[in-house]
Amino acid sequence: MIIQTFFINNLVGSVIALALMGFMFGFTISWSSPVMPKIQNLSSDSPFDRAITDTEISWMTSLVVLGSCCGCWMFGFLTSTIGRRFSTIILGVPMATSYLLMAIFRTVPVYYVARFIMGFTLGGGNIVSMTYASEISSQSNRGVISTVAGTSLAIGTLFCYSIGPWVSVTELNIILSVFPLITIAICIIFCEESPYYYLVKGEEDLAKKALMTFRPPGTDVDKELEEILIKIEEQKSGNFWKIIKSKSVMKSLFIGNMLLIFQQFTGINGISMYSQSIFDETGSNLSSAVCSIILGALQLTSGSIAPIVVDRFNRRSLMIVSASGMILFEVLLGIYCVVDQVSSFFKFVPILCLAGFMFSYNFGIGPLCWVVTSEIYAARIKSMAMAFSVFVYYVVGFVVTRYFKAVQNAIGIGALFFIFAGCCGLCIAFIIFCVIETKGKTLEQIQDQLER
Repeated sequence: MIIQTFFINNLVGSVIALALMGFMFGFTISWSSPVMPKIQNLSSDSPFDRAITDTEISWMTSLVVLGSCCGCWMFGFLTSTIGRRFSTIILGVPMATSYLLMAIFRTVPVYYVARFIMGFTLGGGNIVSMTYASEISSQSNRGVISTVAGTSLAIGTLFCYSIGPWVSVTELNIILSVFPLITIAICIIFCEESPYYYLVKGEEDLAKKALMTFRPPGTDVDKELEEILIKIEEQKSGNFWKIIKSKSVMKSLFIGNMLLIFQQFTGINGISMYSQSIFDETGSNLSSAVCSIILGALQLTSGSIAPIVVDRFNRRSLMIVSASGMILFEVLLGIYCVVDQVSSFFKFVPILCLAGFMFSYNFGIGPLCWVVTSEIYAARIKSMAMAFSVFVYYVVGFVVTRYFKAVQNAIGIGALFFIFAGCCGLCIAFIIFCVIETKGKTLEQIQDQLER
């Protein structure tokens, strides 16, 4: 049934749901930045009766990533069996539960469990949101819709950076528990199931009805529906394992996984989770809390550019420009950090460089690695292929976040930024030689290109 209230129809409602999911991802990733200084220094805002150790902090941070490694498989299975819409509805339950657990129970083991549950939802949410976004959109607006979650992630990050330093940890957890419940309500009222899911299940009438709700009124969807059906039937006709071993699938798995691995080794998650600690370490003139807010605001600004430019310029070109900017700012910050004596005049460098890094990341590498990955997987294997890619992404992310502080203490934060800059350089080479262009092509055309 098509639900329409004022200006909100199925497509708008689905995009709002995707935006809310991205918002939740943002404050899940950035939660540790304002919280960790409070619980480590035993401030009055801490829910604990003692100071938390570096080891406990590293586990609270990295358990999110470990949980994501498990959640991606569960929701990869659920998106294939119960559909994209119901999977989105289910996502809100564990997310709200995790924040309520931390608000009610004030012990370190409960925080470990809650952070793992957060990560479980985060990993599953990546599967659901990118699969759903790529399947409900057309070739003309797929880039914009697929980057909505990334832009909203920046809003969620800024939200957490902005309120986290000024409220207690318990109050922050209560506030953040509300948004998953709002997401559930939006999904129930406005979201329609993906037409691809219906076609894979053999429900052609429901698929046509769903596709009509995601296209402008009066659009003839028969041709698009036929193209999707032909490609799905081709995939169904062969043995599943033979399809997995086919040239197009192997190419798409290689491209998608390597893009996400390179995205982690830009250092983005370590920088987001430890931003206040980084500012304390680098000695900025401003307080670390204010620097994090500025960083979040600039992250939002750059993230807002992505939906505007993603369908106007080639994906590959945007990613190359993005990675080049990240190299520049990480090298400058690395040089700043390894210089022993720095004049107070240059104390603005940390915030400037990290802002430039975030700006570069958020209009290119950040959203587009996920967009390209979601576009290149065939419909029949998309859920499980995305699950595998998200699993790889978060395994690498777990290593980066778990040992970020340890490596920083061992070699210095300046050397760490040089390593991340080198990884960005390798990413550029990979994009130039291995990544195909997906802009302006249907999902079926992309599969044909991979086959060739």
